[in-house]
Amino acid sequence: MFCLWMQLYAIAWPKGGEYWPFVDYPMFSSSHQEGDQFKVHELRAVPCHQPGAAHQVHWTAIGFHSYTYWRALREIMNDDPAGPKRRAELERAVLAAEGSHVCTLQIWERSAIVTRHGCRPRNPPWKLVRDWKVDRSLVSPGR
Repeated sequence: MFCLWMQLYAIAWPKGGEYWPFVDYPMFSSSHQEGDQFKVHELRAVPCHQPGAAHQVHWTAIGFHSYTYWRALREIMNDDPAGPKRRAELERAVLAAEGSHVCTLQIWERSAIVTRHGCRPRNPPWKLVRDWKVDRSLVSPGR
């Protein structure tokens, strides 16, 4: 009984519901019908000293919840009015996690079409769709 109460506490507490049990379950994902196109995005960081060496930045590495991370990428991608705020949030989080060697952040995308037997193409290529220079004033001293 104690465990159930602790779960309820974690779910209901105004800390963002980080223990909510149903956030990333496939049964709560949107479904795709045959012929639908879907897109997948990822954030990549580009080091200052190696411009061609972008690496993926996972939401857990920068302390984001998955839903906050995906919303930020979506708002930046869609040129939402909240986009500049989201870019700054991502910049601060990446700089805090990886240090001041990151100069550029990028959003990459790949898309596929749902078919009766999976998706087409099978392994879609990634395409760069957004990039921006990191605001160097967000670097904390000593990093």
